[in-house]
Amino acid sequence: MLHPWAIAVGLLAATLPFLIHWLTRPKPARLPLSTLRFVRDLVEERRALWRLRDAVVLMLRTAAIGLLAAAIARPFFGTVHATPPSERGQDVRIVIVDASQSMAARLGNTELFDRARPIAAKQFGYEPGLSANLILAAAKPSAVFARASNNFSALGEALSKSRPLPQRLRAQEAINLAAEMLAASPGSAKRELVVISDFQRTNWGSVDFGSLPADTQIRLESVAPETPLSNLAVLDVAALGRAEVGHELRLNVAVGNFSPTLRHARLSVDFGSTVTQIEGDLPPNSRTVLSAEMMAREPGWHTGVARLLDVEDALAEDNSRPFAIEVRPPPLLALVTRQSADSIPSSSYFVERALSPYESQERRSATRIVRLRPEAVDRETLSSAESIIIDHPGKLPAEAIQMLASFFHRGRGILYLASEPTDATNLKLLSDSIGGGFRLPVEFIPSTRRPRRNLAIAEARKDQSPFALFGDQLPSYLEELRFSGGLATNPQPGSIAEEILSRFDDQSAFLVAAESDASTFAVINADLGQSNLPSSPMFVPMLGELVQRRLSGRASRQEVVLSGEPFSIALPPDIEGVAGMAISGPKRTASESDRGELVADAQGVLWRSASAGVPGAYEVRRDGKTLFAAPIQLAAEESDLRTIGADVFKERLSGGRNVEFHAVIDDQMQEQDNLWIWLAIGCVGCVLLEIATLAWFRT
Repeated sequence: MLHPWAIAVGLLAATLPFLIHWLTRPKPARLPLSTLRFVRDLVEERRALWRLRDAVVLMLRTAAIGLLAAAIARPFFGTVHATPPSERGQDVRIVIVDASQSMAARLGNTELFDRARPIAAKQFGYEPGLSANLILAAAKPSAVFARASNNFSALGEALSKSRPLPQRLRAQEAINLAAEMLAASPGSAKRELVVISDFQRTNWGSVDFGSLPADTQIRLESVAPETPLSNLAVLDVAALGRAEVGHELRLNVAVGNFSPTLRHARLSVDFGSTVTQIEGDLPPNSRTVLSAEMMAREPGWHTGVARLLDVEDALAEDNSRPFAIEVRPPPLLALVTRQSADSIPSSSYFVERALSPYESQERRSATRIVRLRPEAVDRETLSSAESIIIDHPGKLPAEAIQMLASFFHRGRGILYLASEPTDATNLKLLSDSIGGGFRLPVEFIPSTRRPRRNLAIAEARKDQSPFALFGDQLPSYLEELRFSGGLATNPQPGSIAEEILSRFDDQSAFLVAAESDASTFAVINADLGQSNLPSSPMFVPMLGELVQRRLSGRASRQEVVLSGEPFSIALPPDIEGVAGMAISGPKRTASESDRGELVADAQGVLWRSASAGVPGAYEVRRDGKTLFAAPIQLAAEESDLRTIGADVFKERLSGGRNVEFHAVIDDQMQEQDNLWIWLAIGCVGCVLLEIATLAWFRT
């Protein structure tokens, strides 16, 4: 029974009809009559009829209460395959109950976890010589005792209090914990592992039972139905491009349809003070991306949620997904060059026009560019800049190189346009100053051969930014480009080939982008003044995509934190100290520790937690202002309710051990589980019969 307490309440309630019957029994009444002989005859005649009426009414009332209690208790039938007690009298049984989010899926009106609970409870019945333990498995396995115990009442109580958690299942960690407990049991003991789960393929597809002692008897009890439950889920929400004040922002919402039929979905996307709705068709058993256009009016961190509307599926918890996006003010870029702003045309002029095609007084959201002389690079300007562009700087002073390397470590991306022999020296010194294992994938060297002229781009990684922006039009754009000047390149030993995004037809690099933990260092190996790239239709979007997507990592980065799992997030470097800072989260967070803690060290401020709280939007605030935000989310794999069959466990995942697999729920059992409905109907029938009985005996 799912709710056995209802039986105890029903037994107490069944005494009420008897009490009422006793309290309301008729009392003798005196009548002023001359003779009582005829009255006595009438009373004796009717007394037997009244007693029959009272007995029938009392029986029907008691039966109605009993049937109601049984219906509330929700009885259902299942088979628990018990293992015969060991002749040695020493049995060790470890029971793993899946407590991940997928166990909250509903089959009819009942969660899968509620079906698993009584099956697990029967494993803790008293048996001579038996010791047992319970492991609740989710993001981290949690055992009731450190080792197997015969305190079955405590195990049953822990099981009754447990609920599914909004976490994914790390099945291997639960198996390994059970293996440690079984290995610690006496050598003569019979070892048994019982696993009760829905056995999702996303969680159990790579599990290995090889860590268990070789003589362990493995029994798997599946509470999943034979036909996978249909489910829709919001799997991901991501911003496409840079979120900037006054610019339209495209949000890509990934929706999963884990059902065998085509489904139509409507979604509401709330972002700040803006609400929009999107809809689309979802092919069966697939992931579909729907796009929403949003507009942010104020800079700063904004939280939102995407939720499915008017949907009926097995798992309601994954029908919404929180997200957080930082809306940036118009970017400030530092352009380090010795070329004058009045020199038209020049390489730096083309760069400035491409990144800021509008004058700021004409359009408030225009990109602002500050020109800096190499010998006058100041710390204040670089600290305000989002990215740094270096073009024709001449020989960089040592102080400028150290300052540029320092701001690269603080998250400022660098784009270097290499065209002069001194650029090779500058790039070598910058790479060495950054240190920490960072290096560019190629070595830039001045060309000692004939002048580099009429070069064409022979290859480009069309699946990566910035070239992915152009899609099928990329080959036609590249075919028209011609370059002169630039530097020769040699591959660095052990370099990452993917960091070379494009090559010339002489196999020298045209565009490279090396990433570190802090930011990205990109190099365009070309003299814009000696190429037709500035007149190409791909120049402006290519440079904008390169600066805004690859260099401004913090603008497009979205932290992904999964509920129940450890995380450590480095807050933006401009946040100093933790004084006056606090973390806010959903109202249903159990305690302050669920929100994590803020720790300051030499590298900056860390937001960390050993176990992330419930899903929702979390914000780091100081004096009422949001400094940083990140969503804690449900793992997307918990939404796919498709399961693994018994043959996979026995043939591929058993690790040579004997695995017994039982499907607890089948079609016959689902019919038997409807018994509570008939009990409720019987209760109503008893009440109706009672009314009919009273009406019949009314005379």
